[in-house]
Amino acid sequence: MAIDLTNLQYCCQVQAQLLHEVSDELAFAISAKDAAKTAVKEEYSFAADALRKEHEKISEAKIDSLIVTDKQVMERNKTLLELELKVGRLFALKEAYQDRSKMLELEVKLYLANYFNDNVERTEKNLRAEMVRKELTSMGNSNNRRRT
Repeated sequence: MAIDLTNLQYCCQVQAQLLHEVSDELAFAISAKDAAKTAVKEEYSFAADALRKEHEKISEAKIDSLIVTDKQVMERNKTLLELELKVGRLFALKEAYQDRSKMLELEVKLYLANYFNDNVERTEKNLRAEMVRKELTSMGNSNNRRRT
């Protein structure tokens, strides 16, 4: 996930694909989580119906307390919690890749502005020196013209 400044072009090329893959994985995980949530509700409903048939005079509070310990409901809840964790992690990863996209954009701008070039300072000095030379040369030429 780190940005390799020595291979900025490659990082830029693969970034869109990486973000797309994470986004796809996140979409599938959200879908699986939603299905697991539905499965929990269905299992809860089946268990509640079974308890009502088994015990004619049972309160809803008692049903709720018994269903919490039902093995099938517990398994479905465990699956749901695992999928919620996966969705959370994938969402965080997607945000990290989006941030990486912004950083790559900035790195490219800095690269294009020659920010990483060690010779920038020397080049600026050379440009200033060249301007001074031109000024001196033009001053010398104007002095030579006056003498002739």
